[in-house]
Amino acid sequence: VADNCGAGSRDVTEVEVNSGFFNSGQPLDRIRTFVARGRKLFGDLVPWGRVWQPGANDATTITFSKNVLIEGKPLVAGSYTIWSIPDSTRWTVIFSHALHVWHIPYPGESHDALRVQVTPEHGDHMEVLIYYFPVVGPDSATLRFHWGTTIVPIRIHTTP
Repeated sequence: VADNCGAGSRDVTEVEVNSGFFNSGQPLDRIRTFVARGRKLFGDLVPWGRVWQPGANDATTITFSKNVLIEGKPLVAGSYTIWSIPDSTRWTVIFSHALHVWHIPYPGESHDALRVQVTPEHGDHMEVLIYYFPVVGPDSATLRFHWGTTIVPIRIHTTP
């Protein structure tokens, strides 16, 4: 997933995440983002056990330039929207073939490319929902989405 920067560097799987926050062409002060504002987020604002799209406006899209393993399960190269089903102890993360869709309603299971189970983590408060890669290695990375004190890690590996 990461390039070794220089001669002899390995093939790189490019991963692009478009959360819809900064790619809309609108001035930053007009972009709708999810802001905690002191509210109880998961299990309240975002109900447990219901499909939720972690993003604003257009559904968050991720693109893989090569085949990958997500939490050990294969996913072919391509673009997908990211959806989730939050729960207090396990989250389902959904990669959907439905592209260019609004963050609601969920396009349905018939569009799912992959569903994986992940265990949420507790972390420092993050006021605005954010996606980031805190761990990147030569053939793997961890994508996190983080809002409030909830962090949802998604392990990604390249395939041989």
